[in-house]
Amino acid sequence: MKLVRRFLAAVSFLTRLPVPANVQLDEVSLAESPPMFPLVGAIIGLVTAGFDRLACALFHSAVAAVGDLMVVFGLTGGLHLDGLLDSADGLLSGKSREKALDIMKDSRVGAMGVSAGILVIGLKITLIAVLAAGARFKALLIAPLLGRYSMLVAMTLFPYARPEQGLGSLFKAEATSGRLLVPRLFIPGLFVTAVTIVAAGQRGAAALFLSVLLAMVLGRWASARLGGLTGDVYGALNEIIETAVLAVFAARW
Repeated sequence: MKLVRRFLAAVSFLTRLPVPANVQLDEVSLAESPPMFPLVGAIIGLVTAGFDRLACALFHSAVAAVGDLMVVFGLTGGLHLDGLLDSADGLLSGKSREKALDIMKDSRVGAMGVSAGILVIGLKITLIAVLAAGARFKALLIAPLLGRYSMLVAMTLFPYARPEQGLGSLFKAEATSGRLLVPRLFIPGLFVTAVTIVAAGQRGAAALFLSVLLAMVLGRWASARLGGLTGDVYGALNEIIETAVLAVFAARW
C-alpha cells in the first residue's frame, strides 16, 4: 500500500491526471515519491508516443510534433517548463545568489526565461519532426522517463538551496534521511536502464549516459551558483535533458 501511495503521490505532483479520492496522500507519501518519478515519466512517454502514432497518420510530421508537446503540456500543466523559465531568469541574470533566488521566486517571466522557453520548445518540435516513425516512438517514450530520472539524480546528489522552503526541501529531506542509494537511485535506475536498452538498444544506452552526465554537470553548476538546487532547477533539468535525449535519437550515427 505504501508503494501505491508513493506512486499516486508522484502522479499527483508531476501530472494533472486524477488520482482516487479515497487515497490519502500526505507529506510523507509525497516526500517518498521521487523514486516513482521515472515510472510516471514512462507513462507520460507512452501516452505521448501513442498520440504521435495517431497524429502522424492524420497530419504532417511537424504538425504532429506540435501536438505531441501540447499533449505533454496537458498532462503536466507545464510544471517543468515553468521551472525552466524561472531558472533561466535567475541563473543567467548575473546577479548574486540571493538576488538570483529572489528572481526565480518571482511569478513574472523575464527576457532570459522567454528566450530559453522559445529555444527549447522550438528545438523539441524540430527534433521530433525530423525523426522517422520508429525512432519517434522510442524517443518520445524514453525522453520523459530519463527527464524524470535526472530529477531524481539531482535531488539525491546535490543540496537544496532553500532549507525548509518549498516542496523541493521536502524531497531533499527524504533523500538525506539515510535511505539513499538503493531505494532512490539504484532500483529506479535498474528500471530506467531496462526500459531504455530494451526499447532502443545502443541509442537508448547513449541517451541514458548523457542524461545522467548532464544531470550531474548542470546540477553541480547550478548548485555552485545558488548554493544548492531548487524545484525550478529540477524542472529545468527535466526540460533540458528531454531535449538532449531527442537530439541523441536525431543524431546521424
